[in-house]
Amino acid sequence: MRGSLLCLVVFLLLSASPAGAGPRLVELAVKPRVEVPPSGVLKVRELASISCDDEGLASSLGSVELRLDPAGGFVGLEELAEMVASSSRVPARLAFRGPSRVELVSGGVDGAGGFLLAEVGAAIARASGFDGRVELSVSPSFVDTIRGGRILPPGRIAPGSQAATLWVEKGGRRFSVPISLRWFGRALALRSSVPRGKRIEASDLQVVEVAWRQDARWISDPASAVGAVARRSLAAGHLLTGGDLERSWAVRRGQTLL
Repeated sequence: MRGSLLCLVVFLLLSASPAGAGPRLVELAVKPRVEVPPSGVLKVRELASISCDDEGLASSLGSVELRLDPAGGFVGLEELAEMVASSSRVPARLAFRGPSRVELVSGGVDGAGGFLLAEVGAAIARASGFDGRVELSVSPSFVDTIRGGRILPPGRIAPGSQAATLWVEKGGRRFSVPISLRWFGRALALRSSVPRGKRIEASDLQVVEVAWRQDARWISDPASAVGAVARRSLAAGHLLTGGDLERSWAVRRGQTLL
């Protein structure tokens, strides 16, 4: 029955949990109606609000891509949960909440809707060599300019820039459209406080999504941090930069250095 609520729990056992600990609980509040882009590809975070005490786990699950019918229609909550389970490699216990059927609305390519802008944001990230996502917004006064027009491929924009210009071809003319940008990238955060001189281990780290700035110097690759030594005491949740860490090597007397 349309509008009825169904609570469904799906267990993902795709990765072993630490000894003595069960999989983390992740709650997903599924939207009753979602717009599907022409590609048919949606990320889990575009379908549902994700709640979890582990931000890295929530971010990883939110980035999982699903393929849905771009023509629209309906998909059952249970079927949607199975799609997430089969597409995800995140070790977690998932609890879905929402309507028994989710309405899928076809998203056109000639409008100024959210999914068109999401596709432009993805194109900006690729052109800028940015390993993350870009959200953009357009003033309502420019919506009619975009609607029915052809957005030209964006060029490189410095990651973290808050404003840029899109060019739109329409009716044989070219129009400039100012846009506002928000950048979101990955960074390494500490799970707990680390004293000065401690060697960083993989268990000390978690990957989180952060609002990116032009002056950001955060480390995103765990390989760049594991094995390094903290140059000072660092608090839990701190986003690591290169200046927080240093490498140290043990050298024995008489050892040949190359």
